[in-house]
Amino acid sequence: KFYHNNEMLHIQKTLSSNKYSIIFKVKSIDTYYALKILNTPFNDCQKADDFKKEIQILKLISSDHIVKFLGEVNLPVSHGILFEFCPNGNLYNFLKSKDNLNVIHILFNYMCHDIILAVNYLHNIKILHRDIKSPNFLVADKFILKLCDFNLSRLNSDDNSDTLKNWRTTPTWSAPEIIDCQYTDKSDIYSVGIVFWEILFTHFNNTYKYPFDDYNENTMHFRLVLHPDTIPPLDNIPDNWTNLLKNIWNIIPTNRPTSSDIIKLIY
Repeated sequence: KFYHNNEMLHIQKTLSSNKYSIIFKVKSIDTYYALKILNTPFNDCQKADDFKKEIQILKLISSDHIVKFLGEVNLPVSHGILFEFCPNGNLYNFLKSKDNLNVIHILFNYMCHDIILAVNYLHNIKILHRDIKSPNFLVADKFILKLCDFNLSRLNSDDNSDTLKNWRTTPTWSAPEIIDCQYTDKSDIYSVGIVFWEILFTHFNNTYKYPFDDYNENTMHFRLVLHPDTIPPLDNIPDNWTNLLKNIWNIIPTNRPTSSDIIKLIY
């Protein structure tokens, strides 16, 4: 147990973990939250720096399409961030479950809308997420999607020009130009297209398919280097959506639509 704003919170269970952090479900008397803590000591300089910058970014954000930041938590062995709890897990796992197909069939368009509204909000306040992927969208009440995980996010400014040249994103959802260390808002847009495709493929084919599943984790980088124009299969997806996806995945970043353009097209 631990305290936040004089409220006692109890850790219930682990929700997810990766090399950067662990997410726990925690409970007060009558409310559930999500707690994110570093999974290494705070003296790990790179992770500690990412953690501090994530908090700085979160303090700038207020949107119904982004998971709500509730504050910092000081723990005996680490530092934590408290968020609202989203009861339906992340979008990646949601799409993989056949139990959710009926919901996906009904709400697929709304899901895509939630995604682009979150990214549009960030881009309007000059923030690049830099790790857009289905595991980083949480499925909240009423199946509303909310973007999370801002440890790689940075302000799109000259002060961060060197940081934005570092490649630290997830290769499966990454835009080809990041191989040349050129990350812009249009790189986020490319990744949005991959998440759109995950939803659309599941809806129109009644099954989930992992993006670029011909490649494994070790060879995904080669796709970006050797076959940057490769796109996922568009089986059974209607022309209006395939045309949008192809524009989003344009090999020339400046030719991709903006988040505002996409909102107008799918609204």
